[in-house]
Amino acid sequence: MSNLVEVRTKEELEAAVNNKVEKIIVKGDLAEKIHKAEAIKKVSKPALVILGAALAATPFTGGVSGAVGVVGLTATTGMGIAAITAVAFLGLALILSITNGYDRKFTAKAEGFGEASMEMNKK
Repeated sequence: MSNLVEVRTKEELEAAVNNKVEKIIVKGDLAEKIHKAEAIKKVSKPALVILGAALAATPFTGGVSGAVGVVGLTATTGMGIAAITAVAFLGLALILSITNGYDRKFTAKAEGFGEASMEMNKK
């Protein structure tokens, strides 16, 4: 098990979390998606169940349930569309593993320049 790893893709992040890496540096768009998805911490358990069910049903309905359900999910969960999209991309299980298992520090792009990053330290 490594103590430090830098990741840029969802697959690399999943591997790092599954391998219980102590410190993960997330770079680029992936860091921004995680930051947006952190809104999930404020969602109630019943709304979380609804969100999970809607995301799970999306592949079986050709995306229709996802597209139609986003408006309802924003009302039900209180999450914005960007946050729901980020959760859909990353996966609910991965986001919950990150929010429950790691302390995070996000650094945004400076006035549109540079690259966003997130430092994650295992709790």
